[in-house]
Formats: sequence, C-alpha cells, structure tokens
Amino acid sequence: GINAEYMGNIYGGSDECNHIIMKGCLLLGISILFINFALCEDLFTLRSNVSPINSKNFQKQINAQRIREVSMILFFKDVDARVLAIARKYEEFANEYKGVFKIFFVDCAKEGPLCKTHKVETFPLMRVYPPLPAPSFDLPIGDVLDTKKLLEEASGYIPKPEIEILTPSNLNVYFESKVDKPKVVLFTKHKGIPFVLKAIAHTYYDTMHVGLVRDTEEEILKKFKITAIPSLIMVRRKSEKPIFYKGEMNYNSIFDFLNPYSEKFIFGDAKKKMKEEEQKLLKPWLSEELPELTRDSADDVCYKLGKLCVIYIAKAEPNSSTKSTIQKIKNKYALDNKFTYMWLNAALEKNFFNMFHIEESELPKLVVLNVGSIKRMLIHSRSITQPDIEKTYDSIYNGDARFTRINLKSFPELIERENKPKPDLQQSSLTCLLYTSPSPRDATLSRMPSSA
Repeated sequence: GINAEYMGNIYGGSDECNHIIMKGCLLLGISILFINFALCEDLFTLRSNVSPINSKNFQKQINAQRIREVSMILFFKDVDARVLAIARKYEEFANEYKGVFKIFFVDCAKEGPLCKTHKVETFPLMRVYPPLPAPSFDLPIGDVLDTKKLLEEASGYIPKPEIEILTPSNLNVYFESKVDKPKVVLFTKHKGIPFVLKAIAHTYYDTMHVGLVRDTEEEILKKFKITAIPSLIMVRRKSEKPIFYKGEMNYNSIFDFLNPYSEKFIFGDAKKKMKEEEQKLLKPWLSEELPELTRDSADDVCYKLGKLCVIYIAKAEPNSSTKSTIQKIKNKYALDNKFTYMWLNAALEKNFFNMFHIEESELPKLVVLNVGSIKRMLIHSRSITQPDIEKTYDSIYNGDARFTRINLKSFPELIERENKPKPDLQQSSLTCLLYTSPSPRDATLSRMPSSA
C-alpha cells in the first residue's frame, strides 16, 4: 500500500522522480512476494536433516519404525515469522540428534487429508511417536521451540540400551564375547550413564558392543593408558590395539568417528546364516506360516522377540481361510516389524487360555499380547476379518487402543508336549557359505582371490 504519487509530491513531484519511486515500489513489492514464497517453499531444504512426511510414506516412516525408534513430526500450515523461527530451532535439533531420533515435518497446507486423519487441528504442532504400545503425544509450542524440553521428553522413550559397566572382573569376558562386533568403551566421571553413550548404543545397537568404565577403575585406566577423562576408544578385535577418539564429546562427532567401523564382520554373518538354517530343522515353528504357541516355541515366536504377539485362540488348528486372513494382515504390516503371529490351542493350554478371561463359547478370538515387563493384553472385539482386524491395528497406531494390565509377574506355564524325534543334521541340506576378501593385488585379476 505505498502511494507512489503521494511520495512523488513529497520529494518534488517531477515526472522523473515519480518514475524512479514507482520502480522502487515495484521492486519492493516483488521482494516481499519473493520473501513470502521463500518462507513457504524453503522452510526445510532438500539437504535438511528434517525429512518430509506425506500420506504415501507415513506408514513406512512413522508406524513401521515404532518397534524401537522415537519419531517426531512438526506439523505446520501457514508460514510466518514465528513458524520460521520454530523451524530453525527444530533444524538445529535435527542436526545435533540425527540418528538418535527420526525427525520429520508435515506441511498441512499440502497434506490436509493426512493432518485431518491424525486429528491435527492447531498449528504449529509438535507430536512425538514413541515405540508401541506407548501412545503418541503432543508437546506444547510457544513462540520459540523448547528443544531442551523436546529432548527431555523424547529421550525418555528410547529403549533401554545394552551397555556393559566394566570392572576388572568382567573386562575379559566383555572383550571375548560378541566377537563379530567392535567394542566401544567410554571412560567417564559420570555417576550414571551419559546421554551421549545411550544415544550411541541405541544407534549402533546391532553392530557394536558398548561399554562404560568409571574413573575409579584405576586398573583398567592404566591398562588402556587413559590420561584424560572423558575418553573414548574403539577396539575392532581383542588382538588389535584400541583406536582412540580425539574429537569433541558430542553425539555427531562420535557418530562420524564410529560409522566406518559399524558394519558387521563377514565371518559373523556367515556363521549366523548357518546357525539359522540349522535352527529351522531343530525348530520347525520358525518356518511355519502360523506356528502354535507351545512351551517349546514360546521364546522364539513371542516372548523373546520384543514385539506385540498376535494370538489366534481356538480349540483346534485354524483352517486355511483363517490362515489366509492372518497372512494378509502379516503382509500388509510386514514393514512395521512390530507384530508376531501364532495360534493357541485353548483345549490343551487351559491355564494360559484362562489368563485372558474369555469364555469358551466366545472362541475363536484374537488377542494382542504385550510381553514387556508390564504385561498387557488387548482383546480384538470385532470379527476375525481383514477389515475389522485393520481397525484394531489402527487403534493401536493412533494410541486409542485400551490395553488391559495383566497382574502377573510371569505368564502361566504352557504344558509339556510329547517329545518329537530330533532331525538328523548330518542328513540335512545345510548350505556351507564361503566368504572371501580379495587382497589389493587381486583387483584387476579375473580369478579366485588369493585370500580364498
């Protein structure tokens, strides 16, 4: 709303002056439009550590990660100076904690149906998605995003990391165990476990073995020639000298230092593969479409997997139609990797069946069982059809499902079944795998590597 004619009259009123002022007003208007466009389009760049979420990737990037990851989404609609300031703080947070959390944004101006589905009605909104069965929750946002509060709330849901507290009595056991994983050891004055080590253990949970040494363990400090606290070392193999980390004690720097060493050793993978093949012969339920929950199979199909156990309860083995329905559910949610499936013989496993407080006349039934330290169950109240089962799954994902606490320290004993003869592994068709690593001189030769 700049009046060029009025401005021209103030500064002399000549045609030349008016022309210059009109050009200036035009450039100013274009600049304002450009700034507004930039605010809308470049809130997060393609190189940002804050990734976009839309209706097509929500299932894969959010729901499928809720077995052990903590994700968060910034929902916004109209971009103004406040949203821009919040976005900058959010990006700083993402730059510091990429890998610890899954960090995303949703532009509700473009993804209206998605925001409506997830009941996002106020903007901007920060929503945190912890591992299931914990429900998602919203974090209030003022004029500025409180990243300290965001870290405090979100980090509380990171699964308890596997960190060994090392002393002279267990040091050798630590380095001799899990030989297929490099060892990462932090020497610290911290009385608890520093967040940075929890974050590293969470990020590299399946590729590295993490340990902690207190500064009071003088014997270990002397053994590794530690002169400064905190210090961090990485040992690829017990026979090798430790590699000392020399950077700053923050997550990003340590992550970059460890990342080149994070891949599993090939020998460990080959050994694991052969063990899996052998186990399939000794434990047939590992390869069954819908295994039965028994004393022998319970650990492998439910108890030790850290997943939600979906149990079809009936007096007899499910028919092909039921197995087909459950298989369709398995396929649809396979990427999530948070459910495991089985059936329970209510006629045989009466003690276990009675735990659910279901009448025999109500069978068959579908139950979702949380086998964590606090045991909970969710009884599927609808029909055992794909559409109705999906409704129950949706309630779990949305945090609307009401799990009932099971007031037991341990589950009822499953009965002892008749022992079946074990397969003869010598007559089996186990595959022997040979992995080789070519030496540099073999790079240009078309023959078996010398290391073979």
